[in-house]
Amino acid sequence: MPASSVRFEADEAAAAIPRQVVWGRDDRIIPAAHAEGRRACVAVHRLDGVGLLPPMEKSGEVDRLIGELPCSA
Repeated sequence: MPASSVRFEADEAAAAIPRQVVWGRDDRIIPAAHAEGRRACVAVHRLDGVGLLPPMEKSGEVDRLIGELPCSA
């Protein structure tokens, strides 16, 4: 099987996994602009007043977002 076929199958399998990115808008280490251009199947949430560690800075908000993530696509 050509490597390109394996890669395509892996991409298709990964696309079926629900996922999201939670980013702090005030992150001075990895700017929130790095979250731009993600694939349409990946939800991106930018949290105001949050820096590098959203799970520690706004744990309740991150917990809520994780809880809203579907179990399957």
